[in-house]
Amino acid sequence: HDQSPFVLHYRVREQLARAAAEAGASYRVMASGAGHDAGYVSAVAPAGMLFVPSRDGISHSRDEWSDVEDIALGAVVLARALRHLDRAPGASGT
Repeated sequence: HDQSPFVLHYRVREQLARAAAEAGASYRVMASGAGHDAGYVSAVAPAGMLFVPSRDGISHSRDEWSDVEDIALGAVVLARALRHLDRAPGASGT
């Protein structure tokens, strides 16, 4: 299958960044070298991704570890971003 990189939806990325800033979370826009379902979903619907820090940057390994505080903050950021997207003009339900 094709392993080309995907560019995820601008509005989703924008709202994730906005939500992170509002929650006081440090963030950066980054590329992921791993294949993710979001890339395939982006072919048919707006998609984005949110990563939380992993100890020593290790991911996709049995040694991967994220602190519960980082996971909780990620959940807050995700919830805020979803609220922003739901309230955006043209969002379903508005």
